[in-house]
Amino acid sequence: MSRTGTRFVLDTCVLRDDAFIEWLGPLCRNGLKTSAVSYMEHRRQLIGGPKGVRHLEDMLRRWGIEVIPFDKNSAERASDLMAERPSVCPMCNKLDWADTMIYSTDGKSSLLVTYNVSDYPVTRTVSSARTRSSGCSPGTGVRKGNLPPVHPPSMATGLFHGIIRTTGHGLTVMEVLYGFIMALIFVTAARMGILPYGDATDLVVLIVGMNLTWGAIDAVAFYLVDIFNQRRYLRLLDNTDGLDRDTRISMLMDEFGGTPLDVLDPGDERRVCSMILDMRTESRAEVVSDRRSMRDSALGCFLIVAMMTVPVVLPLLLIPDVDVALFTASAFSVTVLFFIGYHLHDYIGCSRWLSGLILTAIGWGITLVATLTGG
Repeated sequence: MSRTGTRFVLDTCVLRDDAFIEWLGPLCRNGLKTSAVSYMEHRRQLIGGPKGVRHLEDMLRRWGIEVIPFDKNSAERASDLMAERPSVCPMCNKLDWADTMIYSTDGKSSLLVTYNVSDYPVTRTVSSARTRSSGCSPGTGVRKGNLPPVHPPSMATGLFHGIIRTTGHGLTVMEVLYGFIMALIFVTAARMGILPYGDATDLVVLIVGMNLTWGAIDAVAFYLVDIFNQRRYLRLLDNTDGLDRDTRISMLMDEFGGTPLDVLDPGDERRVCSMILDMRTESRAEVVSDRRSMRDSALGCFLIVAMMTVPVVLPLLLIPDVDVALFTASAFSVTVLFFIGYHLHDYIGCSRWLSGLILTAIGWGITLVATLTGG
């Protein structure tokens, strides 16, 4: 449910806007809906495309987006609207059937979010949205409620959340800490006099070189591990090795260590794994699509580690006094690390401020220990 207690119904244009859903999802987790008509339209658009229909299913599952069926009550509302409002769309001078069905799918407790305000018999419009290049008209139409304006994310926020979506929250936290800690070890060692250096340029080369090298190593390692795991899972589920069922169930239970299945009763966990063995594995095209996602995730890991050098290196490049530059780099890094934790509060499971403080404390604690022990 959203923070306002209201459920949002997403139309087709909004449903295919990954950046907007990525921004809206954490605010309205399990409070998002979409009409079966929008689901049908977007799924048809994805068939045969580079993302594939798996992308839609993953998005629905991740944010708990409910697909609402178009039932008899919905049909009654749609037919009444068509009779009452024969002319709505300014382009075609008629009420579009699909849009009317989307609008009529849910009852009065929900709000319809769309970029095509003019296509719907909207009773109130409470916010503006970005002009889209996808052919959708600008504007977010919302009906049957009293909510504050819904503001879309900025480009920077969209990029940040896009990287998080690609790599996953767990890997993002790990790579943020990894990138900052490696960079700050050099800064802290230089400030303590442990690391000798000629000038600021020497430090910049060391920091950038180390982070890019280990970022690339991380990316390659994660990609290969993901590929190996995928092959192992397919062998296990397809029973390529001819193992008996009990052995396969036990192996599958081991694979789910550290996942939500781990907290289930062992008997229920075993039943879930047994059910999975009876399910079909994905097609070859979907396997290839998954590998592209793995590649993108690995690239995201590299980009995160590389980006973490910016707050550290920038003061060293812009401030002539090296001592002042090192102090500024440390202070700037603390600030950036805090706000990354602040934005990842949903994953960390604490309030925004506490999440920021936890990530900052972990980063600096490990940095100091690593520096003093010759890290």
